[in-house]
Amino acid sequence: MLFTSASKVQQIEKEIDVARCKGRWQAIPDLARRYVKHNPQGKVMEHLLLAESALVRLGQTKKPWDSKQVLTIQNQLHLVIDSNDTALDTLKESAKVVLARLFFGCQEYDRALDLLDDSLQLNPDSQGYSFVLYYQAMAIKAMSLEVTDETDTSLQTYEYISRLLDDRLPIKDLTLVEWAEQTLYQLVTNQSSRLTIDQGTMLEFLRSYHQATSSQPVSWRTERRVDVHLQTIKHLSRMYRANEYTSPLSADGSGSEDAHDRQQAFTDEIIQQYTICEHMLQTTLSFPRSGESSGLILELMELLADDLDLMVLTLDDWRGYKEVLERTLEKSFNAPSILRLLFLVCLRLGEYEEAQHALHSYLQLVGLVSQEQIDTQGDGFAYVQDIRGRYVPQHSPLSSQQGSPHTSDGQQNGNGESTQCQVKVLLESIKFFSKDLARGTRAVEMADLALTLMDSSDTSADLDSRQKSEIFRLSGVAYGLLASQTIDGEKRPQLHEKAISLLEQADATLQNSWETHYCLAIQHADMRNIDKAIRSIRQSLDLNMHHPPSWHLLALALSCPGQQDHSQALAIAAAGLEISDNGPTDKSLSTYDQYEQQLLLKMTHNRILNAAQGSEKALEEHASLLKLYGKWIAEGPNDDYIDFSLVDGGGDGNENAWYGQSFYGGDKVPRKLVVAGGFGNAPSVGSSSYSFYPVSSSSSSLAPATVKTHKSLRRRSASSSMINHFITHSANDNSGDLTNCDSASVFTTSVPADKSTNTIDINAKDENPPSTLAHRSPGLRKYASNSTLKVPGSNPPSSHHWHGLHLFPSRSASRRSIATTSANEGFGTYSTGKQAGPMNTKSTPRYNSVNSIQSSTSTGSGGQTATLTPSIYDSHSISHSSWSPPTLSLPSLLIPQKQGPAVTARGYLRHRKHHSRLCELWLMSAEWYLELYDSNEALKAITEAESVFPDHPDIWLLLGQISNSNSDNCKKAPTDEDQRHQDQETASAIQFYEKGMLLQPGHVGCQLALAKLYLEQHDLCLAEGILTSMTQGFGWHSSEAWYLLGQLYQQTGRQEHTKNYLFYALDLETSRPIQPFDILPRFV
Repeated sequence: MLFTSASKVQQIEKEIDVARCKGRWQAIPDLARRYVKHNPQGKVMEHLLLAESALVRLGQTKKPWDSKQVLTIQNQLHLVIDSNDTALDTLKESAKVVLARLFFGCQEYDRALDLLDDSLQLNPDSQGYSFVLYYQAMAIKAMSLEVTDETDTSLQTYEYISRLLDDRLPIKDLTLVEWAEQTLYQLVTNQSSRLTIDQGTMLEFLRSYHQATSSQPVSWRTERRVDVHLQTIKHLSRMYRANEYTSPLSADGSGSEDAHDRQQAFTDEIIQQYTICEHMLQTTLSFPRSGESSGLILELMELLADDLDLMVLTLDDWRGYKEVLERTLEKSFNAPSILRLLFLVCLRLGEYEEAQHALHSYLQLVGLVSQEQIDTQGDGFAYVQDIRGRYVPQHSPLSSQQGSPHTSDGQQNGNGESTQCQVKVLLESIKFFSKDLARGTRAVEMADLALTLMDSSDTSADLDSRQKSEIFRLSGVAYGLLASQTIDGEKRPQLHEKAISLLEQADATLQNSWETHYCLAIQHADMRNIDKAIRSIRQSLDLNMHHPPSWHLLALALSCPGQQDHSQALAIAAAGLEISDNGPTDKSLSTYDQYEQQLLLKMTHNRILNAAQGSEKALEEHASLLKLYGKWIAEGPNDDYIDFSLVDGGGDGNENAWYGQSFYGGDKVPRKLVVAGGFGNAPSVGSSSYSFYPVSSSSSSLAPATVKTHKSLRRRSASSSMINHFITHSANDNSGDLTNCDSASVFTTSVPADKSTNTIDINAKDENPPSTLAHRSPGLRKYASNSTLKVPGSNPPSSHHWHGLHLFPSRSASRRSIATTSANEGFGTYSTGKQAGPMNTKSTPRYNSVNSIQSSTSTGSGGQTATLTPSIYDSHSISHSSWSPPTLSLPSLLIPQKQGPAVTARGYLRHRKHHSRLCELWLMSAEWYLELYDSNEALKAITEAESVFPDHPDIWLLLGQISNSNSDNCKKAPTDEDQRHQDQETASAIQFYEKGMLLQPGHVGCQLALAKLYLEQHDLCLAEGILTSMTQGFGWHSSEAWYLLGQLYQQTGRQEHTKNYLFYALDLETSRPIQPFDILPRFV
């Protein structure tokens, strides 16, 4: 019996210790009674347990403490402390701690400190509830010292407390967690503001707080813990930007770390903080009711947006960030701030359709546009033509309509969006529509909104001079773009003057801005005010000489015939190339854009070199162009996923090929434009021996032996046979001898002695001379090969997501992910089926590689199983000797869990631009070969150009010019056979020009060549119609078009306009650059 009673007492003592540790205070009175029942000498223990239990219940009430209850508890504790039994010393020490807790709750801090300083005998190495009491004693002491202004001793005690739990992680005892959380929360939030804590020490306290609370469920004290997470995020960001950040490894004294390790440690730590905080908010927050706001999660997203530049490394990180915003959008009822961030990240990812949807919703929510304005958006005069030849209406400025931005004060004041944020969105939208989509009408709409918002009396004071200057500058650029796209001869000067006025206001608002001077120079150049353009660009270069487009613009301006000779332009272009090669990079341009501008400047340099020193010299420099091209396209895939099987179709039989551009309005997925066959092409196969079409419909057998077919780049149209016929019937004796040499002089050619004619001999033998392309250096073929455009990797397609006003969660097709995730909503083991695209070659998806993020279960105070809060710190992974990444169970915030789109809009546009530029490089060499009377090599270069980008209108312009030249040469021997050949050549030239105009309506070169041809045939009506449309539209700056129109008017007896047109043509001729000004970027 005695043995049984002793065992029972020990069992009850263990139950009491566990109950106190777990915070099960409702069971303590019953356990105390059972303890006395089996151990009558345990009355002192009973007093202590009942007093502590009553004190806990008293502390849980929000009402002021009842003095009678306080006195009862105090008397019970004094019974324990005043006991004379030396065997109860441990209970006496425990009672002192509980009494000190009572005094602290009654704000009697001196009495609490007296008890704790009176030779407290509790052991910090003890286990169970004894350690909890010791921790309580230290916590009460630290907080009491802080209140009594003994700050130094208090801070030392806090530092001691923060280290007490290092060897006891993770903490499973709820009472200890509650005390640790309460103590550290009061410290890190610095509620009393009495302590002065340096940044490094505060960071260690914040880390201790997260270590102490990581074992608790997500719903436990969520608001306070989220508050500390947000404070930690701000603190980490502030310290890192001030170069004061120390990683946990350095804090442990385990050794020094280099800058890369430090940056990696910071990135992992702050991403983990964001991951945990977002997970807690997404788990606990419910959908807001009417009038409610999700302030915490919106604040978190704003902080995340500010810190993205510190943590985002790969395109996958940006996609993960977009998914975070989409999840937040469902918790915040389409908050304007989230739509703003979503618009910006879609721009960064190149997903232009989704960016437009997000922008549309944002402008409505903040009150910048109304439904009435949207309904009337398509009304207005259509004086603008897009690249497809479609007319685009331009309605009245939004600011002049009813419901303009400054009249919707209620919406603007209640949406929570500051003026700064709205201006940022409008400025980015102007750049977006102007630079990325070349839609002048939409850019001007955004510019009008920005100008109206700036002029509002309520918002003007919120903007500084730099912001106002930027609004004026970007608005001026938008109006300049619209002027270049209009086909209305009366409207264009008004738009040009509006652009100049806005840019001058930008200069007056913020003087000595090189960006404004550059934009002014571009605008003056477009208006053919070359002298003013030169003055403005020189001012821009004086302020910033490391901007390659500025040198390019100056070289183009100096290349005009009215600026003496080409020597100065050539020197300026060479200086710009040298600076772009050796000087510091311009921060206003990305690496991709900088390589592109360097390539364009080199193209202009070679054209000037051709004009100044001849085609031979230009061809010698042509290999360096192809090398620059290779560097440029190698940089492109770092920003975009491209599935070439969708972009190029993998052949004409692929029904899933994406042939169109879906961001210019109208049909969402345009069908392939048919440019081969009977419509818009040269004549079909005929019986004439002089036909430009071989009898065989297959062109592959006639292609040069060195041309390799690639399914993504050599998607040949049936019209390839046109060019191959030229090659087949080229004269052997008319082709130049291309010297087999290195790539630096690969285009050095020997010019034939007889230059009396530039005719392609169609009577040549059928055998095709071997292409000299085969003898070119491998280094040249490395960069010239079409295969350089092919980047391996593919991703399945995805749909676009309309971020409009909706009450239900997103139904975006992108949310129906193909990626494989675990059953617990992606927070268990993470896997994905996404193949490694071009963006994944440099780095793998980043997990939380520094600290652990746990996802396990624990029994809370209520005895129920709950998901634990993910922990960023693991006691097993952070030690004084080593710090290795622990096992991961929760994916990082920035790891995307859905498949990205196979082809983004930006990726598609860049892909086409790559093809177009390579095509232009081949056409340049073809022009120079023709100048050297080497028609065979010229046609081979045209073949390369057509195989790269058959939709380029300049290909068909050049082929038409060749046919027209052959037709002119037939006039020298007017026999019946030559007359028939001349007619065929003329008909072929006309259809080549028409095909170029089919590919790009309004193409100036094709229109001009066709008008000249009609004039030669004395078809004055057709010629006048083309020239009139051209001079009113995109060819208004063509001196030759005005000259021909003046000549036509003279022939038809309309002398009143002839003189004006001829003088205007003379003025335009002096301002004609060697390349169009529109190859330069309008934005900086």
